[in-house]
Amino acid sequence: MRFRSLVVWVLALFMVSESALAGLAVPSTYNAKVNTAISQNLQTSFIKRGFAANDPRYGATLDAVSNVATTAAMAVGGGVVAGATWPAILAGVGISAAASVAVPWVMNKAINWLWGSGTNDGKVQLSGADMGTGDPTKLPGMPATYPLVFSAIGPNGSGFFYDTSGGQPKVRMFRTLELQCVGMSSCGVPAPYSNLNLNEDFATIWDSQTTHRFWARRQNTLLSSVKGADGNYTNTYDQVWELTTPTTNPITAPYQGTYKSPADLVNDLPADAANQPVTAQMMADALNALWKKAAENNPNVLPWPSADPIKPGEVQPWLDANPNGVPKGGDWFSPVSPAGGTAVPIPKTGIDPGGNPGNGGDPSTGTGPTCGGTGQPRCGVDVDDSGFDGKSADSSGLSTQLDKLDANYQARVDANQGDHGVSWRDMLPDLRFGMPKVGCQAIPLDLTAVSSGLRFNLDICDNPLIVLIKQIEAWALYVFTAFYIWRRFRSSEVPAGAEQ
Repeated sequence: MRFRSLVVWVLALFMVSESALAGLAVPSTYNAKVNTAISQNLQTSFIKRGFAANDPRYGATLDAVSNVATTAAMAVGGGVVAGATWPAILAGVGISAAASVAVPWVMNKAINWLWGSGTNDGKVQLSGADMGTGDPTKLPGMPATYPLVFSAIGPNGSGFFYDTSGGQPKVRMFRTLELQCVGMSSCGVPAPYSNLNLNEDFATIWDSQTTHRFWARRQNTLLSSVKGADGNYTNTYDQVWELTTPTTNPITAPYQGTYKSPADLVNDLPADAANQPVTAQMMADALNALWKKAAENNPNVLPWPSADPIKPGEVQPWLDANPNGVPKGGDWFSPVSPAGGTAVPIPKTGIDPGGNPGNGGDPSTGTGPTCGGTGQPRCGVDVDDSGFDGKSADSSGLSTQLDKLDANYQARVDANQGDHGVSWRDMLPDLRFGMPKVGCQAIPLDLTAVSSGLRFNLDICDNPLIVLIKQIEAWALYVFTAFYIWRRFRSSEVPAGAEQ
């Protein structure tokens, strides 16, 4: 009994551990990647639209973005800023108004992200092949008739149902068509159904998911038949086709994408998406939403360009140039500020909102800027100029000193541009040890007795042939010396068997 209890306890612990590891793994601490990406891409967009970095509204806009993000974070985090994630903040600032269609969430994964609106405001719906399979029991039940299947799916669509009849539950997939046929052969079949064989009750559909799929026609209802002026009839049909597979290859239900809160969404996302970069489209939508919200009824910030919103093409160069700084899927759900932070930090590194270097706050602690923003004092720099006390402001003689520096610099440049090549002949003699260094000088020749004024120096020191001969002689002496030392060392060895 004790052993059985131990086994049950271990299995239960394993199941709990597996449950805890399911879904997307997100960082538990603030890492500033999303915050920094938002700041730097917003600044790039400001400059692209003609706003100067010393415009007081430049830094004030980043402050306003921090403020609206902080307000949204406190609303969704129960008053705790670090308790919010970026999807929750973006939903809170009304991103669905700027991003109303499903877009790819991360690179290298077929996962689509759709912001909810209306009754689903603040929620997100996911879809895509990389979302994996879903729970078949959550699929709608199988309708009683095929016309009801058509009504449930709608024309020219597809859908899955969970059929519990027959004692063996299974997933069934259907496609519906509403088409018109003119005469006996011409039928307007919408894509991707154009290769359906309408003269038979079975068809093969080629698609991107498999090499081919077999479909059986379950319903073919003639809705109307209208005779044209040419005598041909235009027939309109409602059709239902069902995917058929061998019994050993059951149909799997896809992920059922329903609108969920960002907190519940994490458990649905595949774990391997955590390390995939967020797409430029997702970043562009976030930037537009934040800038738009920050500029609402605020004349002290840069106006959001509704006629020229930020596009993915503006963001992509930054993503390409900053591979280590690109937010990943896990960063998207990480805390938006450090633990205990009272604001969502939007770094202002290098920003000069008032004509002087400013204090943009500390992103690592979540503190906001203390100057340069709306309602804040102008940023300034204290300069210690005490070392100039008593010094004359006369600049005479400065030109002469600069000329000397230029001449000195040019002399160094000319020296460095000379030929500094080093050959083996230059290096090898330096390897010799114990070699005597013998000087060389020109040989004076006085032949005035032969001819008046015939006096000159015979210089053989720099002759290449003489130099080579000297090097050969030096190396020959070096090799002979080394051989002699080796022979003396060998002769001093004690013969084998001579030891006591």
